[in-house]
Amino acid sequence: MYIIIMKMVIKMKEKKIRDLHNMPIETKIKYCQILFLMASIDGEVNPLEIKELYRLMANIRVLQNNRISLLTHMNELEDDIKDIIKELFEGLNFQEKNILRFSLIKDLIIIMRADYYESSEERELFNKFKTLLSVTDEQLSLIEDEYKYDISFTDYEIEETRYNKKVKEAITLGASLGTPAAFLYIKEKEANNCNIKNRFKKKKSRKHILKALAMGVISYKTVKWFLNRRINQQELMKEYILKDCTKLQDRAVDYLYKDINYIQGYLQYMDSNDANTKTIENKIVLLKKSLSQLQMDKPRMI
Repeated sequence: MYIIIMKMVIKMKEKKIRDLHNMPIETKIKYCQILFLMASIDGEVNPLEIKELYRLMANIRVLQNNRISLLTHMNELEDDIKDIIKELFEGLNFQEKNILRFSLIKDLIIIMRADYYESSEERELFNKFKTLLSVTDEQLSLIEDEYKYDISFTDYEIEETRYNKKVKEAITLGASLGTPAAFLYIKEKEANNCNIKNRFKKKKSRKHILKALAMGVISYKTVKWFLNRRINQQELMKEYILKDCTKLQDRAVDYLYKDINYIQGYLQYMDSNDANTKTIENKIVLLKKSLSQLQMDKPRMI
C-alpha cells in the first residue's frame, strides 16, 4: 500500500501544472468563446469590449487564425453553456481546472465591465457561469478585490512613487535631524547659562556643534540606507510587473494591427455586391476604434 501511494505521489510530481497560455489550443479557443459570448450577450460587441478581448487574447497568446475565426463567429455562439464548460475542462487535471475556473471568472468580470455598465443579460450569464464553475461568494470576493487592484495598479504606482519619495525624505530627515536638533538646543541653553567668554567653553561648544552635525549626517545616511534597502525590493518587483504589463499592451496592439491588415486584405478580393462585404467593413471599423482605445490606454494588469 505504501509503495502504491509513493508511486502516485511521484507521478503527481512528474506531471507539470500548466498555466492558461501553455494549455492546448482547443482549451484557449473554448475559453475565448466564453469571453466573446459575454461580450455579445446583450447585443452588438462594442470597441471597449473588443479592446479587453484583445488584451486577454494577447495574454494567453491566441494565434491569428484562431482570432479571425473568433471575430467571424462572435455573434453566432449559441451552444449550451454546460456543454461549453464540459469541453473547456477536457484533458485538464484538477489543479489546471482550478487555474482555469478562477481565471475565467475574473476575465468575465473584465469583459462585463469593459464599457462601465453591467447589463441584466451580462449579469445573468455571469451568475450562470459562477454556479457552473462552483465559485463561492467568498472566492468571488477575493477575485473582485484582485480585479480592483489590477485596475488601479498603474495609477496607484505613479502616485505611490511620488508619495514614497516625499515620505522617505521626511522620515530620513526627521530621524537624522531630530536627535541632533534636540542635542544642539540643550547645548545652546547650557551655553547661555554660563560665561561664553571663557575660551575653553567656546571650544567645547564648537565641539558639541560639530558632533551634532556629524551625528546628523551619519543618522541620515544610515536611515536612508535602511529605507532604500526595503523599498528597493518592492520597487524592483513593481518595475518588473509594469514592464510585463507594457509588453502585454504592445502585443495586444500588434495583434489588432495584424488582424485589421489581414481582414482589409481579404476584403480586396471580395465582390463589392457581396452581402457580407458591409459586415466585414463594419468589423474593420470596430477593430480600428478598439485599436485607438487601446493605444490611448495605459498598460494594466490582468
